[in-house]
Amino acid sequence: MFEQRLSWLGRSALCGALLVLAPQVAHAVYDDEEVGGYAVVIQQRRFKLAHEFSMSGAVLPMNAYYKGLAGTFRYTLHFGDFQGWEIVGLTYSQNIETGLREEIFQWRAEPESAEFDALQVLMESNYILKPAYAKLALFNRTIAYSEMFFNVGGGVAKYVSSWRPGIDYGVGLRFFVVEWFSVRFDIRHYIFLNGIPFVTPNAGIDNILFFSAGGSFNVGYQ
Repeated sequence: MFEQRLSWLGRSALCGALLVLAPQVAHAVYDDEEVGGYAVVIQQRRFKLAHEFSMSGAVLPMNAYYKGLAGTFRYTLHFGDFQGWEIVGLTYSQNIETGLREEIFQWRAEPESAEFDALQVLMESNYILKPAYAKLALFNRTIAYSEMFFNVGGGVAKYVSSWRPGIDYGVGLRFFVVEWFSVRFDIRHYIFLNGIPFVTPNAGIDNILFFSAGGSFNVGYQ
């Protein structure tokens, strides 16, 4: 009987010890809970941009009367990992007429010329925000580095008939190849004023959707 009591007391003591030690073990395994469960990233960016010169090809598909095939040059000054200033962007568009224009001429003797006004040249300047940087494993063989960025700014466009001011915003994705070269893709939306609202007769707004892909050369990287 005495031995049974000792055995029972031993099992109770062992269970009590496990209950005391369990939270400490769990705390040791999940010690990141002390900082609220957030992982702390300490690895620095591998690629540092400074003076970026980019050239790209673009399409402007939004207008019903013509489609634009464009070439674009941009110069961007990067202040650090997260911000930059696209000081200048220049775009020239070669426009290709669609069949809709010919159909209108067939049933309307004198269509309004404003309907067929097309973008020719675009000049812009943008603030660049770069909040996201990623390192990707491709088939467990290659590491790819990428960056997502956003732009907002303004510019002026030369149409066939006039110059028009406007604003733009967009998003882009960059893939780094080497320190001095990267591939980038941009989507931008431009809004241009055709005349002064409530002042100019028939004043309106022109919307341009812009898709581009090209390469960037980085000078002065760290």
